[in-house]
Amino acid sequence: MFITDQQFQSIQVRDLEKATYENCTFTNSVFADEFLSFVTFEECEFHDCDFSSVKFNDVSFKNVTFVGCKMIGVPFDALNDFLLEMRFENCLLGFSNFYKLELKNTTFYNCQLNEVDFSEANLSGSSFDECNFLGAQFFKTNLMKCDLSMVQNLNLDPTVNNIVNAKFSLDGLPGLLGKYKLKIV
Repeated sequence: MFITDQQFQSIQVRDLEKATYENCTFTNSVFADEFLSFVTFEECEFHDCDFSSVKFNDVSFKNVTFVGCKMIGVPFDALNDFLLEMRFENCLLGFSNFYKLELKNTTFYNCQLNEVDFSEANLSGSSFDECNFLGAQFFKTNLMKCDLSMVQNLNLDPTVNNIVNAKFSLDGLPGLLGKYKLKIV
């Protein structure tokens, strides 16, 4: 079933048909602590929705934008990764998991990424303007050509992550050199 060009306000998982939603907008909807399955979202937008601790089974996000959403503890690594494409603006993404995802050229704008796991993810070409990475994990993460010049609390080991041609600010250097226990003044 295809559902196109619809606006949804304050819905819950039980209100969703198992379908492909195309060019739809979801506002003030709650998916928190629910099991979302057999749904595809294509070119959809989610505004001020709560996805905290949601569980996924055969769910696809294809060119989907999240604005002002609460997404604490979301297992993004459980999504169907075929044509996976997302954009995040003003979102709370703490404790979420992006393990091994292909997320090239993804935009994260003004997001809280505290304790997020980006291990083995491919984030090449992505931008992270005004994001907070307090406690975020990076291991074998591809950050090639990423713009990390406007972030806070970044702490990553350049010897185990690909940071070729990535942009960093001078303020971000302590987070790159932390393992060497240098005092930068």
